[in-house]
Amino acid sequence: MELRHPVAAIAACLLIFAVLDPSDVSAGTPGPAPSTVPASVEISLDQIFADDAEREEALDPLGSLLRGETVDPGDFSRLFTDALDRDRLASASESLSALKELDRASITGEPRISLDTFTHAKR
Repeated sequence: MELRHPVAAIAACLLIFAVLDPSDVSAGTPGPAPSTVPASVEISLDQIFADDAEREEALDPLGSLLRGETVDPGDFSRLFTDALDRDRLASASESLSALKELDRASITGEPRISLDTFTHAKR
């Protein structure tokens, strides 16, 4: 299909978008389902995520360097070693065992997606 007047077509599209109210478009689409997760479970989940992130940052000298932090040169000697791999595995195991204490069935909506994604990444 060949457009005879592509400039006119583009101008018409721009006019439609300029006149169209964005709230009209989004009014018909449902938003995300509200989370019905108990606050204590959501706080526990957030704490597990925060603890894991803190452990992972401590085990990542390259990430620290990229964030502009001062890094002990000795930390670089651990890169690509079995010791660092064991420490990372222990960190992931600690996070997974903490997640087992939560009632997964009581978590719904976005926190459930976060939980499942995090669990999948740590396995």
